[in-house]
Amino acid sequence: MACRPTRRYVPSGEKLTGVFNGCDATTDLAEELTAVLAQEIRNARGGNYTFSIEATGEADNADHFDREFASILECRLSLIRFQDSTKDPREAIELGSTVFQPKFGKKQTYTVDRFLGSRGGGNNFSIGNGLGVRLTIRKRSSGRLQTKGRVGLRIHAVQIEFSPVPRDENNSE
Repeated sequence: MACRPTRRYVPSGEKLTGVFNGCDATTDLAEELTAVLAQEIRNARGGNYTFSIEATGEADNADHFDREFASILECRLSLIRFQDSTKDPREAIELGSTVFQPKFGKKQTYTVDRFLGSRGGGNNFSIGNGLGVRLTIRKRSSGRLQTKGRVGLRIHAVQIEFSPVPRDENNSE
């Protein structure tokens, strides 16, 4: 029995425990493969944003992880601005990002940190249709690949920190 790709949306408030590829059978990875997890930042405004995840690479063993995840897939954390009111994270503008490669069996923290705002008086930072955070897992090369077994990224914690721009009391215009 082959594994078929499925979509699972995680409702707000439900704990996300991991992103996994494959099952007990061989899985055929399509030409273009991307998994996206995203969340809107409520009441976003100009300031410094730090988006971090704590994650571990998981598989049957380290060789399996290296062969079936690390050599095939790339992970990227991003701070994003939504382009329109649908707030589709796949179509968002990337404002800051970092690429990372999880380690098998080792819990590590991966972070993207970016100042999103104007530094001069009288200038506003455009929030547009809202800001958000996104984790993207994408296949590195084109062409079809086959993987076997359960392998993936376990997400232990997600955190976003915000430091507002200090108020300029001398700017009363």
